[in-house]
Amino acid sequence: MFIVQDVYSAAVLGSVFLVFSAAFGLLLVNVPAGEKLRNYRIGRRLLTAAYLLLASVGLVEVYTGRGFAPWQQVMVFTLIAASFQASFFTCSIVMLVDVSRLAVRRVVAQLVCISLFSVVLLFCLFLPFAAAWLHYLIYGAVVCYGLQLLGYVYLFRREYKRYCRQIDNFFADGEDKRLRWIITSFCMALTIGILALASSFFPENIYIAFTIGYTLFYILFAIKYINYGFTFYRIEPALEAENEEQISSSDLSAALNVWIGQKRFLHKDLTLESVAEELRTNRTYLSKHINHEMNHNFKSWIRELRIKEACRLMDENNEISLREVGELVGIPDRSSFHRQFTLQTGTTPGSYRKTTVK
Repeated sequence: MFIVQDVYSAAVLGSVFLVFSAAFGLLLVNVPAGEKLRNYRIGRRLLTAAYLLLASVGLVEVYTGRGFAPWQQVMVFTLIAASFQASFFTCSIVMLVDVSRLAVRRVVAQLVCISLFSVVLLFCLFLPFAAAWLHYLIYGAVVCYGLQLLGYVYLFRREYKRYCRQIDNFFADGEDKRLRWIITSFCMALTIGILALASSFFPENIYIAFTIGYTLFYILFAIKYINYGFTFYRIEPALEAENEEQISSSDLSAALNVWIGQKRFLHKDLTLESVAEELRTNRTYLSKHINHEMNHNFKSWIRELRIKEACRLMDENNEISLREVGELVGIPDRSSFHRQFTLQTGTTPGSYRKTTVK
């Protein structure tokens, strides 16, 4: 049993306990059934592995003591643990937005590469005749770790942008479905991954603060990750494929003109699917028509229609309040109406109103 002798040991042991608890929470909390959540279930297992690895490293730190191991040994084990951590975290985060693809091959390939490089580092660390190469390998491993992180940044940006395109092509009001907490989580995990290399050389008080900081992040992230499984249904429709019959382009254009003439775009909570059902077509075909014929995604197309209607209302009635205008065009939130109006027209609703007053 470990004996807590100082603040450092207490902080690390507290972190170990909390991270272990988060790992068991990820492992034991039930995941809703459904094929679409298959990647999420895999991501949960990867994240559990990352948490268990982190907690194990903390136990080793307390057992061996801080600052007593040779720097080469510290760097080798830090690089190995950080590389696995980065891989586990990135893959688990990407799987939240990449639900249509099973990324097992990508995960396996990464883990195989990291494992092989780890074996080489350990081989040079413990075999005397290979020690001469150890310095060069450590420097090379640091460079490779940096490239690994850059690769993960590219991967995450690509997959998140693709996810946002799907959301914007399905929801007219999908800002809350962009899961922006995922961006924050990825940036935090990336920052922790970078600091992990230097953490062995931090003064003890800085290291304690670092330990407390990343522990709080990991706990909050585990809670968010678990909750994602129960809120997935809100974004699932945007990620499904469609194989229904299509109507001709001319018929769809005519149907859209009627739909716009009836001002159906003023309804709140519009989705690509609901509009497709009204027009008796499938959402994939409707989305392509909007993208190619109108040069918009679904979200920006609805926004343009609503803001044009808002301008018409203000042009025809100087007495109507901006709050009423927003409500009438399906954007009842004042800040959201102001942001969308400015984005669409290049001027604020108040400034536009002044130009219409005679």
